[in-house]
Formats: sequence, structure tokens, C-alpha cells
Amino acid sequence: MVINRLFLCAPIATLLCGCGTLANLEGRTFPLMGFHEECPKAFGGVRRDIGWLSSVSMPYNLFFVADMPVSFAADIVTIPAVKNKQARWDAEREAEAEAVKDREPIE
Repeated sequence: MVINRLFLCAPIATLLCGCGTLANLEGRTFPLMGFHEECPKAFGGVRRDIGWLSSVSMPYNLFFVADMPVSFAADIVTIPAVKNKQARWDAEREAEAEAVKDREPIE
């Protein structure tokens, strides 16, 4: 029974590999869908996989185990893109803070 599940999960896991890195680049906190909630981080794909791995039970966490090596390699390749997105994220937050600071008080 366990072997049958493994054979079922293995092809699906290979299709989902790299989803931690993609979620990191998009700023999502959930694996397959979600809102842009946070700034991408260096090696955020592996961080997300570890977090997701601890949040689900067998056999579903096998997806995230299979995803970790691919996310690690993809995280290395996407470091320049992450740094670029971090700089844009910081600039947007600074602009928002300036806009709030420059607003005239309501009387």
C-alpha cells in the first residue's frame, strides 16, 4: 500500500518541484496559490519548503522533500532576481512611508 502511494506521489512531486522558489519570487506564503504578502528572500524557496514540510502530514510532505533540492538549485540561480525585487520592495515601502508622512493632518 505504501509503495503504491509512493509510485503515485513521485510523478506528481516531480511536476511540482521548484514551487518553493516560485512562491518566494512571487512573495506567496502558500505553495500553489496565494496573495503577494511578503518580500522575496535569498534561499526563500528552501525556507518555504521547510515551513510547509512541518505544517502537513504524510504522505503530502513528500512533495516538499522532493522540492527541496530543486528549490535549492533554483534559489542559487534566482539570487540576482531576488536582490532586485528586494530593492524594489524597499523603495516602494519608503515611498509609502513618505506619502503618509507628507499627508496633511485631518482636522
